Amino acid sequence: MSAAPGLIAAMAEAMALEAAKAARAQTHLVSLAVDMLDAAATDAAPKVEIVRKTRTLVFSSGEAVSPDGRRAMAATAVHRIVG
Repeated sequence: MSAAPGLIAAMAEAMALEAAKAARAQTHLVSLAVDMLDAAATDAAPKVEIVRKTRTLVFSSGEAVSPDGRRAMAATAVHRIVG
């Protein structure tokens, strides 16, 4: 069975938390793009980096890497700052 749905949810949550932290305010997801590289990697952990922050938007990039170093997923997201 594929771990993709749970991994996508974990990545989306991690990206939302980092965006809100960078914005120091509540944010809403505008766009999320996901590339599955190894859907069988059930133990991959998401790592997120804020790429850019403007007055109204937060851009982030992330990847999920398994403990043995395999990249399971790459993702980018845009969040709108609302509060």
